[in-house]
Amino acid sequence: MMKTLLFGTGGSAVNLLDNLPENREYLAAIDNDEDKHGKTFRGMPIISPSKISQYDYDQILIACYWEGTIKKQLIEELGIDANKVVTPHKKYFKNAGENLHPFQHPPTLQLAHKLIDKICGGALQKQIPLHIDYGTLLGIMRDNELILWDDDIDLAADFQHADKIEAHLLSLIHELDKDVDWSLHKDVDINGRTLYFHLSFSPKQGCSYKSFPISIAMKGVQDGMAVKLSSFGAWSTPAHHTNTLIPFRWRDTDLYIPTDFDGYLRFTYGNWRSPKKDLSVGEGENWQTVPIEVIKQAKVTSKNLFGSN
Repeated sequence: MMKTLLFGTGGSAVNLLDNLPENREYLAAIDNDEDKHGKTFRGMPIISPSKISQYDYDQILIACYWEGTIKKQLIEELGIDANKVVTPHKKYFKNAGENLHPFQHPPTLQLAHKLIDKICGGALQKQIPLHIDYGTLLGIMRDNELILWDDDIDLAADFQHADKIEAHLLSLIHELDKDVDWSLHKDVDINGRTLYFHLSFSPKQGCSYKSFPISIAMKGVQDGMAVKLSSFGAWSTPAHHTNTLIPFRWRDTDLYIPTDFDGYLRFTYGNWRSPKKDLSVGEGENWQTVPIEVIKQAKVTSKNLFGSN
């Protein structure tokens, strides 16, 4: 049995433990958050990275959004053998079972269409510059449909419009679908700046929908690059790709897309017209590492705006 240390104690780590088929002996969970040290995660003690050397282990599994940063910390700063640092496939970080590919379920795909119509179509009508982004933009521009192996809806806007977007989401959340319980959160940094909105749902009893999140990333321009603020610079694109938006007719909905969507998708995905199924964590054309101290200093907190999930 492989003796394993797990780096990460968030939702990705929970899903990894539920989904990973290998039989392992987990010794401890590692986290950079000092407030978690000394506590437990799934029965494992949560330790500081500085305590890793106290354990006799075969592998360290990275179960964290900051894959590149963590790998650099382990290998370059702590001198850990690169062969012992492993990032499992992205699919293991997703919700278990049939929720892995929610858009392959026809009723759920129809719900996703409805949400894009309500959220994005409604934003355009209010002249709120909220646009489809990442995999959602990729699927619609390449296939005229959401990617069937994707698992969320990606939207984005400049952070200066965060208040308008929050009001927009709260104004229509009761209209989205009555067969599910909705939840809306936002992440803010130490300065109160909104970084991210997260809209999710839980199907009510008797409802067959498969759960998926709607993510709205706030972006800001730094040195000519449009930076996804919640990534602290890990994800950024040339600002000229998205500094203007144009209406685009999709199905029966008018929604915003970046004017230079081709340049944006090429920068983000390379040859975006060729499908690349199931990218792993940290993969992408322009992923950058972020110093741990930058993430810590932001002191990101999540605020509940609606619901209780």
